[in-house]
This record gives sequence, structure tokens and C-alpha cells, in this order.
Amino acid sequence: MNGRLFAQALCSLQGNELRMVHALCCDTGIMDILATKMQDLFHRKTNPFIQKLNEKANALKHRPDEELQLDILLEMAKRLEVRGSHLLTDQEVEEFAGQIVERADQGMAKQDSRYRDYKAKHPGMDPLQTMVRFQLDQLLAQAGKEMDAASPEKQREYLEKVQAFIESMPDEKQDQIKQRLGVEQLTRDVLQKIVVTSGASILFAVIVEVSGFAFYTSAVSLLASLAGLVGVTLSFGTYTVLTSTVAILANPLFLVMLLGGGGFYLYRAQTRKFQNKMVPILILQIALPALGAFRQPVSYSPLQGRWQAAFEQHWKLRAEMGEHQQHVDEYIRQIAACKEEIRRAEQRIAERERHIARTHSEVKRRLEKANLAQLGISEKFDLLAARYEEIGREIERIRQNRQSREYGFLGWAKQKMKSAAAFVETSRLQNQRKELLDKLAGEVISAEQEWGRAEREQIRSARQECQSLRHQLTALQRKRGELETALAQHQTAAARLEQEIGSLEQQFYGLQHV
Repeated sequence: MNGRLFAQALCSLQGNELRMVHALCCDTGIMDILATKMQDLFHRKTNPFIQKLNEKANALKHRPDEELQLDILLEMAKRLEVRGSHLLTDQEVEEFAGQIVERADQGMAKQDSRYRDYKAKHPGMDPLQTMVRFQLDQLLAQAGKEMDAASPEKQREYLEKVQAFIESMPDEKQDQIKQRLGVEQLTRDVLQKIVVTSGASILFAVIVEVSGFAFYTSAVSLLASLAGLVGVTLSFGTYTVLTSTVAILANPLFLVMLLGGGGFYLYRAQTRKFQNKMVPILILQIALPALGAFRQPVSYSPLQGRWQAAFEQHWKLRAEMGEHQQHVDEYIRQIAACKEEIRRAEQRIAERERHIARTHSEVKRRLEKANLAQLGISEKFDLLAARYEEIGREIERIRQNRQSREYGFLGWAKQKMKSAAAFVETSRLQNQRKELLDKLAGEVISAEQEWGRAEREQIRSARQECQSLRHQLTALQRKRGELETALAQHQTAAARLEQEIGSLEQQFYGLQHV
């Protein structure tokens, strides 16, 4: 019942009424102004809030009603942390709207002890009716205070309207009002006496209580009449003149100002809490027309169509992002496998190069022990070998010369100098001999003679394997580069889609839940 009534009321909103509710509900700039400057706004003759609200409402003229209705529904759900759901069937729409009403009712009861007491005193009311009637009672109480503070002339003028309103009611209802007030007649003088002695709020309370099912229309009519009469003198300032039930229903600002100006539960709240506390007032504004008079049922199809379009776009984007993510996962797997192949290839190359170095060293060790002149490797080898042997003999000659001794101090000094020079020369020759030995080993490996064949074949085989591995390594590195480029492209596309999905979920709360 709550959900159906609220959903019907929301989808019945049209025109400027809908756009003002949308601005109050969905425009955080408007909410910031109202939350931070409420007290100041209600005591100024010129009001930037009203001007801004009208600007925001006018800016929404060209947006379809169903878009605004869906925005309001989803914004309320977001503030109240109602989990999103599909809105494709009438039942889904009404159940979702019902959850919003129930969550608002729970939040209001948690925040306001007066509302908890009110609920306890009216256990038979459903949450929507309880919220609306409680807030109207608060409005009427505030209106009564305004009436009590009005001048006698204004009171008489207003009581004439109240008298006319009572006389328009059935005789049975009039008799009940007389009985409740303890009077025989309901003339203006009698009503004024009641206001003076008991207060206008007592008078209002009796009228709306007797109204029964017409409670909402009666309450709003009394408020509208009061606004039309003393709108320029109410404590919330000279902002607007409301002269009819239609005007009060079409202007949510009147409700906000009365509730705020009356010290209701909106004052001194942080902006976020303030926005949440505005939800019951917005529910009151949306539901009042549906509660106050019979209306033909409206279709949810436009709102459902708007939701379905957003849902399908969201599904399409997620499906597309899912495809890109599959590619991302696959490319990450392939890149990891490629990196492992590269690691193994580099490891194998390093192993074969170490084997080549060890085998080359083994050839040099064998050459150091061999009779180089008899190996017959090649002419170049023989020339290198001759120089190698010559340097060996030169090193031996220097060592022998170092063994000759001279006596005396001068002899000792000369011996030291000769030893130092011999050491330097020996080191130079040994380095040359090492270089020659390395070249000799190279000649053995490059030749085709029998001597050193086993080492030669091992080194050649290892070099061929290294060459093949390096070709593979080049191909693998090129492949990895191509995979990483493709991965980056899909990651960029997925990130773009994720951003689009986030924007869509921000615009249409609840898509992330379905």
C-alpha cells in the first residue's frame, strides 16, 4: 500500500511542481544553501535561495517528466541506503518505492522522539500516512502559533475563512466540531474566543480530526488560507503569497519554510544529515496530492522505460568491459608465459656460455703442457707458438738475472732497482703470454686438426645452440612487446568502460546492485 501510493503520487507529479521537487531533492547546490543558511534565509526580504530554486526548476523545463521522476526516486533510495533493484515491472517499482517510505519512516523515528511517540499513539497507521500526518500536525501547530501572534484584525479576517470552510462541511461534521469545542455555534466571534483562550492550534486540531478521510485536504486548505492571509508577516519572511490548496500543493518551499521556520528537526544539521532529513518532507510534498483527492491511476511505463534504457546500457557496457577484461587476463597469462620462456632461454644461453668458457680454459691448460711445435695446427698457430715460447724464455732469463747478487750498500740499492724493473717487465711479458695462449686456444678451436677435436666440437655445438637461442630470444622479446601493446590497449578500453559504468551508476543509483 505504501509503495503503490507513493509510486503513484511520484509518477503523477508534472510541470513546475515536479521540477521544484527535483531541485530540492537532487541538486546538492540547493541543499547546501538551504542547510547552511536556513536561519538567515527565513529572516530576509530578498531570498537568494528562492531565486536559485526557480532558476534550477526553469533549467529542467526541457527534461522529460519520467527522467526527473526516476531521478527523485533513485536519489531518495541512495540517501536512505535502500539497495537498488530492477524497476521493470509495476510490482518492482511499487516495492522499491515502499522500501524508501519504510526506510524514511525508520530514520525519522530514530531521529525524532516526538515522531516515535506519535507512531506509538497511532499504531493502526501505515508508515506513509503516519509520516504525512505527523508533519502536517507539525505544520498546523506552527500555523497556530503564527495565527496566535497575528493582529486581531488579521485573526478576524482569517477566522472568516475558517468559518466559511467549516460551513462547507456536512452538517454532521459541523455538529462534531461544535461538540468537540464545547460550543453551540461556530460564528467568527466564537472562533476568535477559542483562539484567544485555547490557541489556534486547538481549533485546527479539532477541524482536521473531525475531517476523517478529508484530513489531508482540510489540513492543506487551512494552511493555504493562512498563507494567503498572513504570508507577508509570517516569521519565515516575505517570500510568496499562497492563496489556494493548489498553490500549497504546488510549492514545496512553503512546507520547507514552515517546518524550518518552526524550529522543526532540520536546524543545525550537517549537510548530509540535512539532506537525509529532507526526505520525509519531500515524501510529504509528493504524497499530499494523492492523499488529498482521488486520482486516476497513472502508468509507470515512462519511468520503467527510462530505467530499462539505463539498465540495458549498463549491461552492454559491463558485457563489453567483461570481454576486454577477458582479453586482459589472457594477455597477462600469455605475457607471463612469454617472460618465463625468455627467462629459460637467457638461463640456457648463460649456461652454454659458461660451458664454452670452461672448455676454452681446458684447451689452454692442455696447451700449457703440450709441445706446441709438434701439434701442427696451422701456420698461424706455429707463429703464435714460437712467440709464446720466446716470451717464456725471456721471462726465464729475467728471473735468472735477478738471482745474481751485488754486495755493499750500493750493490744492495742496485739490486732493489733491478728487482723492481724485472718485476714490471715480467708482468708485462706474462700478460702478453696469456694473450698469446688465448689466441692459440682460439686457433685450436677454429682449426680442423685431430688435436683438441673433442673440445672443439663441444664449443662449436654450444655456440650453435647459443645462436639458435638468441634468435628465439629475439622473437620472444618481440612477441612480448606485441602482447604488452595489446594488453595496454585492452586495459585502456576497460578503464574507459569502467569510468562510463561508474558515471552511469552515479546517475542511476542501484545499477551496481542488479
